[in-house]
Amino acid sequence: MKAKAPKYQVGDIVVVVMYGTVGTITKVHQIDQHYLYEVNHNEVLYFETSLQLYDEYDGVIVDTEKLDIEYEFLIGDVVYVKDYGN
Repeated sequence: MKAKAPKYQVGDIVVVVMYGTVGTITKVHQIDQHYLYEVNHNEVLYFETSLQLYDEYDGVIVDTEKLDIEYEFLIGDVVYVKDYGN
């Protein structure tokens, strides 16, 4: 019996339906007759049913962004502000 071809290919832009996040297929894995997809080089693998092509998605897209902020001071630090009273 000939195995079916994967629904998505490396480079396809998809939406992870459960989160509403957008990503790019970076790797395709085949386990038995199932294809699992790696999105944005993440360790999590998704089934075809968990993904949808971005062009075909009608739901809400959630934009997420990770920021690293470095603070010069921490809570509890004593600081002096120039020209602020005594």
